[in-house]
Amino acid sequence: MVVCKSSTAKTPSVAHLLARASASPRSPLLDREASGDVFVTFTDKHRKVLNLMVRNKPSLMNGSFSLLVQNPRVLDFDNKRNYFVQKLRHRSRSDRERESYPTIAINVRRAKVFEDSFQSISRLKDKDLKYGKLNIRFSGEEGVDAGGVTREWFRILAREIFNPNYALFAPCGADRLTYQPNPASWINPDHLRYFKFVGRILGKAIYDQRLLDGHFARSVYRQLL
Repeated sequence: MVVCKSSTAKTPSVAHLLARASASPRSPLLDREASGDVFVTFTDKHRKVLNLMVRNKPSLMNGSFSLLVQNPRVLDFDNKRNYFVQKLRHRSRSDRERESYPTIAINVRRAKVFEDSFQSISRLKDKDLKYGKLNIRFSGEEGVDAGGVTREWFRILAREIFNPNYALFAPCGADRLTYQPNPASWINPDHLRYFKFVGRILGKAIYDQRLLDGHFARSVYRQLL
């Protein structure tokens, strides 16, 4: 009878494998051809499993799994978004400090959503806008904003941002679906103030995780990043 001794060696964890695979002594760049990066090969091969693990336990991205962002092809969009929001919240003030900021009450007319919102937002300090909770009311309409009115406000405002009458953005390419800053925006004397307003709205929407029905050209996203 042959007796086999049981192995005492521990199976390395995925986090350990990620850390080991990413420790490339040849080059910090994720270039498979130039450096034969083991990390890229490993993460590409196990992409589905890694995404499933992160999706089931997002807190993994606080540890060694954060290395996955070094390979932009690996993480699915929902995992990228959750990681981004997680990092954004980590950089912000504590929940208690955020709650100390007053509610932002904005009263707008439906026919003048862009102009009224511009006037209200322009008076706010950056931190007040960032941390304050929006409370939107349409003039002459009854109702309490439990979230639905704010969603509608963002939807209407997104449409107005691309309104050609403001000359802020122009469609690019043949698809007419993506937008870029309008080179002729200077015909609007307030165009720089309006652009700043649009930027603050984008920032608020990102921080509050609101959807905006607008699609920019890739060059615009590069500038935002």
